[in-house]
Amino acid sequence: MSGMGFIKSIDLSGFTQTRPGETKWGELLKVIRHEEELKTTSARYILLGIPEDIGIRANGGRAGSASAWWQALTVLCSMPGPADHQINKLAILGTIICDDLQEASMGLDWRGLKDQEKFHELITTLDNRVSQVISNVIAAGKIPIVIGGGHNNSFGLLKGASQAINQPMHCLNIDTHADFRALEYRHSGNGFSYAQQQGHLSKYGILGLQNAMTSREIHHRLAQHPDLILTATYESIIDKEQSFAQALETSLDFVSGQAFGLEIDLDVIAHMGSSAQSPSGFSLEEVRTALRLIKSHHYCTYIHLCEGAPELGTTQNQVAKALALMVYDTVRR
Repeated sequence: MSGMGFIKSIDLSGFTQTRPGETKWGELLKVIRHEEELKTTSARYILLGIPEDIGIRANGGRAGSASAWWQALTVLCSMPGPADHQINKLAILGTIICDDLQEASMGLDWRGLKDQEKFHELITTLDNRVSQVISNVIAAGKIPIVIGGGHNNSFGLLKGASQAINQPMHCLNIDTHADFRALEYRHSGNGFSYAQQQGHLSKYGILGLQNAMTSREIHHRLAQHPDLILTATYESIIDKEQSFAQALETSLDFVSGQAFGLEIDLDVIAHMGSSAQSPSGFSLEEVRTALRLIKSHHYCTYIHLCEGAPELGTTQNQVAKALALMVYDTVRR
């Protein structure tokens, strides 16, 4: 099946709060409804959502990321239309169909062996849908911007991207966690380890990894691949061993020799509503600065904004506004 078979199109009018005398993003954005339009649109970036938290709950995390896409879309569509033509660089593809999987996962307990098997089955199905959609988008010469959803979707993104370019991907993950857990049942904590094991991930850089939140076992697993995995820890920055700018430059240099994906887990931002919310981390401004730099790199192949949980935000619309601003940052000059 074409990846478009796993996409549910959307009507932006239902997400756009109009105002007389003003033009909003939702009134200007083009919606891609057919595969041929994906190939012919002049837009460089294709925005889509994965409204699920199956992988997060399978990893023992807090639910909530399933609503991030819808709330971010409402904020984005209701933003004032830009004065320049940068909005023409963005088109909306829609939503990867996952409501059936989300519903089937409700009531599962991540600690039960039978439920772990069911989680694995559901997330593997989602992996296949994500990879087919992303492969189609990248093969069409476009850069997908994906709003999740859990970090389990990193596997499907890396798989789809590697299939589109016919080689393993590099990846830069701005994240408090490595998500490099054991190859047990699939969940949000082992997307990158699965991607490496299955040949979809080559070099892997992690910016913002917090030693305090990383187990001895994961440190050991990361250390087994010194030529392929680079960590720039949060502690190295607050201890002033290196500045944020230096850590960013080193991390980007490590992955940017070929096509790479950019992953941003919102839990890396201090106090941001997310499945693993933390009082300590980067500022939103630092992450936006990193995004603005990295998205301009020739080899940046996809952007994944994940794990935001609006219901866990410290202020109203905190997560939705942060996501909308990062989409704006991506398409601006």
